[in-house]
Amino acid sequence: MGRVDRVKKIVKFVVVFDVLLLIIYFFVNGLDFIDIIKKSTIVISFSLFIVFIINKLLWKIKLLNFIFDSPPNINGEWEGEIVNSKDKKPQKMKMKISQTYLEIYITVKAERGNSITWVGDIVKINGNDWKLMWTWHASNEVGEFSGTTILDILDENNLEGNYYTNSNIDGRGCTSGIFKAKKIK
Repeated sequence: MGRVDRVKKIVKFVVVFDVLLLIIYFFVNGLDFIDIIKKSTIVISFSLFIVFIINKLLWKIKLLNFIFDSPPNINGEWEGEIVNSKDKKPQKMKMKISQTYLEIYITVKAERGNSITWVGDIVKINGNDWKLMWTWHASNEVGEFSGTTILDILDENNLEGNYYTNSNIDGRGCTSGIFKAKKIK
């Protein structure tokens, strides 16, 4: 389940909630066209507030995961290593993940260059496994390049997977390698 699926899930939840609220209200108080418009405005405003609360807070609550099918909360500071598949040299890295229910942003600072996220998402694969995927742009003293990283979310404290770039630094051609990170407590 990716971002689009999460948006659909929120919209379904809010629409059902809104319709139930309006049905109950009009069942109890009767129908009046002006009243329908006034109450609908209130319900829509309240719904936007609910979406905001879900996006920022409620998705993190473990008891509500069955409603929202929330991705793992991997917000925070991480450290680990990146190993290039050609030269096999490990490089230390630090990573910061900023996450809400609908968005994720990752920055990586590594010995060979720093990167910023273009687009990222946490996606559920095969109904059980969560993957963190993002495309990024990096720069270092030699040049600029872009790439993609795909990590298995082993748990909320461990990420592991691979990265791929279009880098041609030192004439080595495109690069790829292993990416491992642990959350800093």
